[in-house]
Amino acid sequence: MTLTLTDVLLAVIAVSAVVAAVNLVRTAGQINRSATELERMMQSLSPRVERALQECTELMAESRAVLQRLDEVGQDASAVSGEAKRVVVPMIRDLQGLRDGTRQLAAVMEGIRVGVSALMRRR
Repeated sequence: MTLTLTDVLLAVIAVSAVVAAVNLVRTAGQINRSATELERMMQSLSPRVERALQECTELMAESRAVLQRLDEVGQDASAVSGEAKRVVVPMIRDLQGLRDGTRQLAAVMEGIRVGVSALMRRR
């Protein structure tokens, strides 16, 4: 029996096909194991992710409530500030007028004192 080049090439192709088939089976097995591991990881992570999302949702709701309260406090502070300004500014003007009147009264009293002193000296 004489082996021809065709016989050798067919043998090489057959061996290559067997090697390829073995590698394909091994790769399919590895893909299957990886998919199974990925599925287990997803099942284990899913509750954690759901809890984290729930906590984030609760935190956002609390943050909204705090921001709403801060907005209300800011509005209240603005209202109090406006009311204080409305009351205090006229009081300051009144006190300035009273201070001016007190100065004038002090000047009149000083004038009376000087006048009385001058009269007392003449007598």
